[in-house]
Amino acid sequence: MNFTSPIDSSNVTLNAYQYVAYVKNNTTNTFGQLKGISNMVDLNAATAGVGDIARFGIGSSSNAHTGTFAMDNVRVVTGVEFTGGGVPQVPGDVNGDGFVLIDDSGIIRDNFRKSPRSRSQGDLTSDGLVSLVDFKQWKGAFTGGGGSLEGVDLNFLESVPEPSAALLVLLGAIGSLAVRWRA
Repeated sequence: MNFTSPIDSSNVTLNAYQYVAYVKNNTTNTFGQLKGISNMVDLNAATAGVGDIARFGIGSSSNAHTGTFAMDNVRVVTGVEFTGGGVPQVPGDVNGDGFVLIDDSGIIRDNFRKSPRSRSQGDLTSDGLVSLVDFKQWKGAFTGGGGSLEGVDLNFLESVPEPSAALLVLLGAIGSLAVRWRA
């Protein structure tokens, strides 16, 4: 596979089962080389490129059935779960676009305390209910990525009792029942 280097416009050639890692600084709009041309690593120590590949990047293949490939705009996210062989699910991403944004909180708000619900309706924990736990997952991912809750309408959360208040109500009810039972 031949392509032009995004760093210095030189010609780069990758042989079969090789990759090179570049990183782009979006602020300066410049590229850097994260890792030089490297061989893919096979976990089973089989023939190069055959078996379970431990890492890969932009690369090429000598297998005529596979062809060559290049990847552009690849986004790497920690904590991604692959379920059912489908699309990767980013924690806090409700609408499945790969990003945790304000739009995701609106979906949670609109379906809050409703059941049964799917991930695309705000159920991030797959328990069939859009709840405070789902909101907390979104909030953690959103603010952890630098997002701010300033201006976000959180009034829908006011109907959720504090865990300590719910416990006090439960203890009071049990105490009341115990007094009535003795009488």
